[in-house]
Amino acid sequence: MRSIGFSEYQFLEVLNGIWSVLDLTLLAWFTYYIWVQIKELEDFTWYRSFRYWSKNGLPPHVNAAISIYVFTTGDVIVRSHIWYWRHFQNLGYTAEDLSLWPLVLGGTIAAVGLLCKIRVFTVYRLGNIAWVASLFLALALVLTALLTHINF
Repeated sequence: MRSIGFSEYQFLEVLNGIWSVLDLTLLAWFTYYIWVQIKELEDFTWYRSFRYWSKNGLPPHVNAAISIYVFTTGDVIVRSHIWYWRHFQNLGYTAEDLSLWPLVLGGTIAAVGLLCKIRVFTVYRLGNIAWVASLFLALALVLTALLTHINF
Protein backbone atom coordinates (compact mmCIF):
# COMPACT_ATOMS: atom_id res chain seq x y z
CA MET A 1 0.00 0.00 0.00
CA ARG A 2 1.34 3.41 -0.93
CA SER A 3 1.96 5.92 1.86
CA ILE A 4 0.47 9.38 1.60
CA GLY A 5 2.99 11.00 3.95
CA PHE A 6 0.78 11.05 7.03
CA SER A 7 1.68 9.33 10.24
CA GLU A 8 -1.14 7.71 12.18
CA TYR A 9 -1.13 10.63 14.61
CA GLN A 10 -1.35 13.20 11.85
CA PHE A 11 -4.19 11.26 10.27
CA LEU A 12 -6.06 11.24 13.60
CA GLU A 13 -5.40 14.96 13.98
CA VAL A 14 -6.92 15.67 10.56
CA LEU A 15 -9.80 13.30 11.25
CA ASN A 16 -10.65 15.03 14.55
CA GLY A 17 -10.38 18.44 12.88
CA ILE A 18 -12.75 17.44 10.08
CA TRP A 19 -15.18 15.87 12.55
CA SER A 20 -15.14 19.02 14.71
CA VAL A 21 -15.91 21.25 11.73
CA LEU A 22 -18.75 18.99 10.61
CA ASP A 23 -20.12 18.85 14.17
CA LEU A 24 -20.09 22.66 14.37
CA THR A 25 -21.91 22.83 11.03
CA LEU A 26 -24.48 20.33 12.32
CA LEU A 27 -24.96 22.42 15.47
CA ALA A 28 -25.56 25.53 13.37
CA TRP A 29 -28.21 23.76 11.26
CA PHE A 30 -29.86 22.16 14.27
CA THR A 31 -29.97 25.53 16.04
CA TYR A 32 -31.87 26.91 13.07
CA TYR A 33 -34.12 23.82 12.83
CA ILE A 34 -35.03 23.81 16.51
CA TRP A 35 -35.66 27.56 16.47
CA VAL A 36 -38.01 27.28 13.48
CA GLN A 37 -39.84 24.26 14.94
CA ILE A 38 -40.33 25.96 18.30
CA LYS A 39 -41.58 29.17 16.69
CA GLU A 40 -44.11 27.19 14.63
CA LEU A 41 -45.57 25.32 17.62
CA GLU A 42 -47.78 28.11 18.84
CA ASP A 43 -48.16 31.87 18.76
CA PHE A 44 -44.61 32.46 19.87
CA THR A 45 -43.69 34.14 23.10
CA TRP A 46 -41.35 32.41 25.53
CA TYR A 47 -43.88 32.52 28.36
CA ARG A 48 -46.82 31.14 26.34
CA SER A 49 -44.62 28.54 24.66
CA PHE A 50 -43.22 27.34 27.98
CA ARG A 51 -46.73 26.98 29.41
CA TYR A 52 -47.87 25.09 26.30
CA TRP A 53 -44.83 22.76 26.32
CA SER A 54 -45.06 22.04 30.04
CA LYS A 55 -48.72 21.02 29.58
CA ASN A 56 -48.51 19.17 26.26
CA GLY A 57 -44.84 18.30 25.87
CA LEU A 58 -42.74 18.85 22.80
CA PRO A 59 -43.46 16.97 19.58
CA PRO A 60 -41.30 13.86 19.06
CA HIS A 61 -39.33 15.39 16.16
CA VAL A 62 -38.32 18.35 18.34
CA ASN A 63 -37.35 16.01 21.19
CA ALA A 64 -35.21 14.03 18.74
CA ALA A 65 -33.57 17.18 17.43
CA ILE A 66 -32.78 18.41 20.94
CA SER A 67 -31.28 15.05 21.95
CA ILE A 68 -29.05 15.02 18.86
CA TYR A 69 -28.10 18.64 19.56
CA VAL A 70 -27.07 17.86 23.15
CA PHE A 71 -25.00 14.86 22.06
CA THR A 72 -23.31 16.81 19.27
CA THR A 73 -22.45 19.66 21.66
CA GLY A 74 -20.59 17.25 23.93
CA ASP A 75 -18.98 15.54 20.96
CA VAL A 76 -17.69 18.80 19.50
CA ILE A 77 -16.14 19.74 22.86
CA VAL A 78 -14.34 16.40 23.11
CA ARG A 79 -13.22 16.21 19.49
CA SER A 80 -12.08 19.84 19.35
CA HIS A 81 -10.00 19.38 22.49
CA ILE A 82 -8.46 16.18 21.13
CA TRP A 83 -7.75 17.92 17.83
CA TYR A 84 -6.07 20.79 19.70
CA TRP A 85 -4.00 18.35 21.73
CA ARG A 86 -2.93 16.29 18.68
CA HIS A 87 -2.12 19.43 16.70
CA PHE A 88 0.33 20.69 19.31
CA GLN A 89 1.78 17.23 19.89
CA ASN A 90 2.41 16.81 16.15
CA LEU A 91 4.17 20.19 16.13
CA GLY A 92 6.57 18.87 18.75
CA TYR A 93 5.18 20.54 21.86
CA THR A 94 4.37 18.64 24.99
CA ALA A 95 0.69 18.38 25.69
CA GLU A 96 1.03 17.51 29.36
CA ASP A 97 -0.30 20.85 30.55
CA LEU A 98 -3.60 20.48 28.66
CA SER A 99 -6.52 20.05 31.00
CA LEU A 100 -8.72 16.98 31.10
CA TRP A 101 -11.74 19.02 32.20
CA PRO A 102 -12.95 19.74 28.65
CA LEU A 103 -12.92 15.99 28.01
CA VAL A 104 -14.84 15.31 31.22
CA LEU A 105 -17.34 18.10 30.52
CA GLY A 106 -17.81 17.17 26.86
CA GLY A 107 -18.02 13.47 27.67
CA THR A 108 -20.66 14.11 30.31
CA ILE A 109 -22.72 16.29 27.95
CA ALA A 110 -22.40 13.69 25.18
CA ALA A 111 -23.44 10.90 27.58
CA VAL A 112 -26.54 12.86 28.60
CA GLY A 113 -27.28 13.41 24.90
CA LEU A 114 -26.93 9.69 24.23
CA LEU A 115 -29.31 8.88 27.07
CA CYS A 116 -31.76 11.43 25.65
CA LYS A 117 -31.49 9.80 22.21
CA ILE A 118 -32.13 6.37 23.72
CA ARG A 119 -35.16 7.74 25.59
CA VAL A 120 -36.59 9.56 22.56
CA PHE A 121 -36.31 6.59 20.22
CA THR A 122 -37.32 3.79 22.62
CA VAL A 123 -39.90 5.28 24.97
CA TYR A 124 -42.90 4.39 22.80
CA ARG A 125 -41.99 0.70 22.50
CA LEU A 126 -40.04 -0.03 25.68
CA GLY A 127 -41.03 2.71 28.10
CA ASN A 128 -38.36 4.14 30.36
CA ILE A 129 -36.57 0.84 30.96
CA ALA A 130 -34.19 1.26 27.99
CA TRP A 131 -32.63 4.55 28.99
CA VAL A 132 -32.68 3.76 32.73
CA ALA A 133 -30.93 0.42 32.11
CA SER A 134 -28.41 2.19 29.86
CA LEU A 135 -27.76 4.74 32.59
CA PHE A 136 -27.14 2.03 35.20
CA LEU A 137 -24.84 0.11 32.85
CA ALA A 138 -22.82 3.26 32.12
CA LEU A 139 -22.58 4.13 35.82
CA ALA A 140 -21.49 0.56 36.63
CA LEU A 141 -18.77 0.83 34.00
CA VAL A 142 -17.54 4.16 35.38
CA LEU A 143 -17.54 2.89 38.97
CA THR A 144 -15.72 -0.31 37.97
CA ALA A 145 -13.11 1.69 36.07
CA LEU A 146 -12.61 4.05 39.01
CA LEU A 147 -12.37 1.26 41.58
CA THR A 148 -9.94 -0.82 39.55
CA HIS A 149 -7.60 2.12 38.91
CA ILE A 150 -7.41 3.39 42.48
CA ASN A 151 -4.32 2.35 44.43
CA PHE A 152 -5.26 1.43 47.98
